Amino acid sequence: MAKLYFIGLAIASLLSSLCEGKPVVLLTPQCPGGYLDQSTINTGVLDPINAARQKVVNGAQANGPGGSNLPAGKDLTQLSWDCSLEQTAIKAMNDGQCPETEPANPGDKGTFFDNDYFYDDNVPVSEILANEFNNNYLSQITANKLTVQGTKVIYNGPVELRSYANLIRPGTTGIGCALNKCSGPPKKFSMYCILNSK
Repeated sequence: MAKLYFIGLAIASLLSSLCEGKPVVLLTPQCPGGYLDQSTINTGVLDPINAARQKVVNGAQANGPGGSNLPAGKDLTQLSWDCSLEQTAIKAMNDGQCPETEPANPGDKGTFFDNDYFYDDNVPVSEILANEFNNNYLSQITANKLTVQGTKVIYNGPVELRSYANLIRPGTTGIGCALNKCSGPPKKFSMYCILNSK
């Protein structure tokens, strides 16, 4: 009887650990206590965002469907990875959980949250991240229009452009993200990113 009890305990603890999820830790993390390595950060986060920012700097970004281009951006520097923001994102996601709803905003910052109920273990994390930014945030400018007054771009809606506007804002210079995979069922991942500005 005692043997069955211990087997039951082992199964229960195995099930709970499978449902908890785990942070994605790759190679050598770029930041102490971080999860993502430099290559994943560059390819999955910084490269797509900085390409979009450069397009604005060059005056080559269309403003909505069939609209004119956004005015050329000024004072728009390259976005960089911020280790303290990554740590804040990791803590907000409870060190490996896949929450259903966006964690509380840590101090009035711009944030990005997504969870998806499918991921393929064969897809590189950098590709998952790049797809998230390109498909969910950066591409919104092609379907929606920002308000332009002279050479000034003003965000006053629609809500679909909030994340895009935050990413191309000149005051936005740093970002940190956490990406967690949970084995389920169902399999899913959660991504939470925090900007240094709102």
